[in-house]
Amino acid sequence: MLWVVPGTGDTTAKLHQHRRDFEGTWYYSPWSACHLRLFHLENGKLEEIANFAKDAAAAVGRVSPPSTPACDRQRLYVNPKNGMLYVMEGDTGAGKAVLRLLRIDPDTNRSKEIRLPFAAEDMAFDLNGLAYLRSDVAVARFDPALWQEVPYDCGEEMRGKRGPGFNGRGSVRAAIYLPTTGKPGCFHLGGFGVAPNGNVVVSCWNARPALDLFARSFATELGRCRVAILDTNGNLIMRIGKYGSVDDGLPLITDGGPEKPRSIGGNEVALAKPAYLATHTDRRLFIADYGNYRILSVNLGYHAEETLPMASVPEGGH
Repeated sequence: MLWVVPGTGDTTAKLHQHRRDFEGTWYYSPWSACHLRLFHLENGKLEEIANFAKDAAAAVGRVSPPSTPACDRQRLYVNPKNGMLYVMEGDTGAGKAVLRLLRIDPDTNRSKEIRLPFAAEDMAFDLNGLAYLRSDVAVARFDPALWQEVPYDCGEEMRGKRGPGFNGRGSVRAAIYLPTTGKPGCFHLGGFGVAPNGNVVVSCWNARPALDLFARSFATELGRCRVAILDTNGNLIMRIGKYGSVDDGLPLITDGGPEKPRSIGGNEVALAKPAYLATHTDRRLFIADYGNYRILSVNLGYHAEETLPMASVPEGGH
C-alpha cells in the first residue's frame, strides 16, 4: 500500500498544504490538493483504492469551508416554514460578510452550499419562509426556493456602483435603504430580525440571542458554557448545557456521534463556547458550539405533554 499526500515535495508549496494556508481571500487551499490518497500496486500500475476528499464530500457535502470559520463566527438561522438550518460563515468583506450560505437538513445532515444574491452581513426569516438579507446599507427580501427577489413596494433600486452588498456589489429592484454613514469599527453591524407580524428590526452591537414564537428569549452565557432561557417578563426559566467536549453528554440520537459518550447528567448537553443560536418555534434549539467545532440540535420539550383529538378535524387531518 502507498499513502500519498499530493504536492511538490519538501517545498514552500508543500508546507502551505500542511498548514492549510489561504488560497485567495478567506478560503483554504482546495482539499483536492492536500487530502490523503491510498494506492495499491497491481501489475506494475498504481490503482487508487481510497480518496479522503471524495469520502468527505460524500459524507458532508461541502469540504472547502471558510477560514475555520472566519472570526469565530458561525451564525445560525432556521426557516420556520420547513425547519431547514442555514449557517453563515464569513467568506468576504474581511471575513465579516457572506456570499456562500450553507443549508443543512437537520433530519438527514446533508448540506448544500448556496450563493446569495449579494454579500450579506446578516439574515433572517419571516413566518412565510421568506429570507431577508441585510448589509451595511440595505435590507432586501427573497424567496429561498430560487433566491428570487420579493421587492418592497416602497423600496429603492440598487445596482452598479451603488449595489446593496457588503462589498458594494449586487443588484436589487427594490430594497430598503438604511440610514447609515458607513461601516462601523471592525465591521460588526449588530442584531437583525423579523417579528411574526412582519416588522423588521435592525439594531447598537454584535449580539446574537434568539427569540422563539412564544416570545421566549434564548441567551448565551459564554463564561458558563450554557444557554439561558427567559420568559416574556425576563424571568429565568431554565439553563441548557454545561462545560464538556464532544465525548460528553448522552445524545437522543447516537448515529454519527462518538462511540462511547459519557453521561454528564442534567439535560446531557455539553458545550465549550456556545456563540450563536437559532430556534425552530418550540421544537428545536440550534447552538453553534464553536469551542467544540460543531452545531448541536437540541430537542425542546415540556415537563408534561398530551395530545388531544379535535372534534372538528377528521381523523388523520392536520
